[in-house]
Amino acid sequence: MRVLKVLAVIPLWVLLTADASPAPTDNPSPQPTPTPIHAYITLDVSAGGPNTQITVSGNSFNPGQAVSIDWDGDPSKVLGSATA
Repeated sequence: MRVLKVLAVIPLWVLLTADASPAPTDNPSPQPTPTPIHAYITLDVSAGGPNTQITVSGNSFNPGQAVSIDWDGDPSKVLGSATA
């Protein structure tokens, strides 16, 4: 008779403990900032004198990405900047 009680309790115990597993959370993982692919700029002139005005256009940058134009690759000599 005791064996029957144990056999009856085991399936009930399995059902109760299996249901006690934690529920998945709804916190999504933060998405990494996408890397711009093939972002580019174009200039309206390729050469000019000291006072030549140059228009710079660009495309394929990420929305909200900061873009700056440096003179001769020197980050301390920023000629212009914009937000894409």
